[in-house]
Amino acid sequence: MKQSLAFILFLTCYSTAQEPAKPQLDRDAFTFTKYDLQVQVAPARQSLAVRGRVVLRNDSEKSQSIVALQVSSSLTWASVRRGDAPLAIETTKVESDIDHAGAVNEAMVALPEPVAPGGTIELGVAYSGTIAFNSSRLEALDTPRDVARRSDWDRIAPEFTAVRGVGYVAWYPVSLAPVKLGDGNRMFAELGVWRARHAESVFHAEFDKPEGKVLLTNGQRREDGDKVVCDFARLGLEAPLFVIADLAALENLNGRIWYLPGGQEMAKEYAAVLSKWQPSFTTAPLQKADFVQLPEGWANYESGPMMLAPLRKAPEPEIAQGMVHTLTHASVASRRPWIYEGLAHFAQSRAIEGQLGREAALRFLAQRTPALALAESTGAGQDLIKATDEVFYRTKAMFVWWMLRDMLGGATLEKALAKYRADLDKEPSYVQRLLESESGKGLEQFFDEWVYRDRGLPDFKVEAVFPRQNLRGGYLVSVTVENQGAAGAEAPVVIKTKVSDVTARVFVPAKDKATTRIEVPLYPVSVTVNDGSVPETDTTDNDFTVPPPK
Repeated sequence: MKQSLAFILFLTCYSTAQEPAKPQLDRDAFTFTKYDLQVQVAPARQSLAVRGRVVLRNDSEKSQSIVALQVSSSLTWASVRRGDAPLAIETTKVESDIDHAGAVNEAMVALPEPVAPGGTIELGVAYSGTIAFNSSRLEALDTPRDVARRSDWDRIAPEFTAVRGVGYVAWYPVSLAPVKLGDGNRMFAELGVWRARHAESVFHAEFDKPEGKVLLTNGQRREDGDKVVCDFARLGLEAPLFVIADLAALENLNGRIWYLPGGQEMAKEYAAVLSKWQPSFTTAPLQKADFVQLPEGWANYESGPMMLAPLRKAPEPEIAQGMVHTLTHASVASRRPWIYEGLAHFAQSRAIEGQLGREAALRFLAQRTPALALAESTGAGQDLIKATDEVFYRTKAMFVWWMLRDMLGGATLEKALAKYRADLDKEPSYVQRLLESESGKGLEQFFDEWVYRDRGLPDFKVEAVFPRQNLRGGYLVSVTVENQGAAGAEAPVVIKTKVSDVTARVFVPAKDKATTRIEVPLYPVSVTVNDGSVPETDTTDNDFTVPPPK
């Protein structure tokens, strides 16, 4: 019996060894360099039908014989073709939270010949189905039902159609490893890498013009007969979305307020605010921003120069703070995330400062510091120039622009940014040279530690304070600051007296110390380094209480 079993195992292993190896699926191998889609949306039937072409480039190091094309699990693959020839496909439902339904329909496509590294292939695609409201992926994580329904509102419906892109609804083909929202930050990390890889991709879509309704997208759009033609220029930053609804618009030089029936009076208030606001570092928007009214109870969503939100009664400063982020996107067309998103967040903090003062703006910054400090402390840092994680290209970049403003002066920064041209930004040091030319200051060290490489964050400590009375009756205070962190920075040093505060700035290199001398009218009570304008890992030792004079 033992000999028979051994013989059977031998035959099995031998037989398996003789079978040709099946090609391995690498979902990250291909980059979608071009989308050219014809889109039919039927709100009355909640349906979507898409046909068109995609161009794929093999960015892996091996030839590829198969490709995975994924769309929402509520959509069904009709065909994948090479030229006029249909290709063999095997479709499978794969659990993945890149779609609001918690799954995608994946077509495994056998390519007619292997695509070599760097090679491309054009495929014709056709698929259709419905996109209905579905909050199941959030509810599966025990998210309260009302919260889940406010967040995952995507749907095609007669009364209001709004469909966001991958990460919400895979209404266009993608290829991503299966990810779940409950798996820490993995889904957002995977999406960030995918978007960065597709930063230079071209996305062209032609929608059938809806009868009696308006079709909006977050791309450049124009009407051409019975079509609405849309081009999405920043696929690496903005997932293509579309909205179809009974909308009317109030328009001014800065943008448009799109409102639903019954929303005109509130739209007038928003339009009045919109007419007053424009980021200080631009002279005119490159395109008009769109602010689209969502049904009540739906959560706000922004993508590039488009903001979707219910129109609610609110104080003018609050409305303006929400608008300035979107207005910045409409004014600065950079493909670099740290510029495009970082400037938008910086503009938001500046708007708060202009309305409510520096302390309010610093509180805004402080709310965002812990997430950045945590990411840096856990070793998850990313070079800002090529970051794919939002905590870096949004939050850290916002701080970088704030620090540059403090270092160079607001007027200098604004003049330099007014000269920024996305078509000239072809290499990483373009912005550095632009700022150096306007300010006359060398910024190589700052950009090396904060933009080109991730050195972590500073960690300031007031090490020593020595007041000395001068002949005029005031005091010259020597303050020594230590930076225990891995990145150097220029930080404010604030000396408090019983009647006033005096502020100076000091640059402290990484793992080093620096001393500054500040003249104050009275004996100092305390000294603080960093008012929160520079992100750092630990702020518990930033204050120093000065002993009373002997």
